[in-house]
Amino acid sequence: MSYFFAPQRLRAGEPVRLEGEEAGHLLKSRRLRRGDTFALQDPDGRRFLAEVVQVERHAALVRPIQPLAVPALPPVRLSLLLGAVKDKALEWTLQKATELGVAQLDIFPTQYSPAAAGDLTAARTLARWERILK
Repeated sequence: MSYFFAPQRLRAGEPVRLEGEEAGHLLKSRRLRRGDTFALQDPDGRRFLAEVVQVERHAALVRPIQPLAVPALPPVRLSLLLGAVKDKALEWTLQKATELGVAQLDIFPTQYSPAAAGDLTAARTLARWERILK
């Protein structure tokens, strides 16, 4: 079950308004509609089963229903050292490494890395990677 992030602390039964990227992902990518359920996580890491109550053009009103168990951290801490590759391949690797439970990713330029991978610390690049990892 996919889950989304709430901007505030959640309590069962108290509606929450999702806006911005989270609402866009919920409504446009996942195409959830009124009455659909999904997992919702708050900033403290607690997860709830939630229901879509109301859909607007760029926002959604959702209601946490009941707490869900948060999966335990893997017993082994995985680190990945990755030579920089082209953007799409790198983003795919970030996504899959996160799904596999990799705790640390170190990306570095190599002799054969593409020229565009030269600035791995650009603010725009880091912001995009953070969204993918989230």
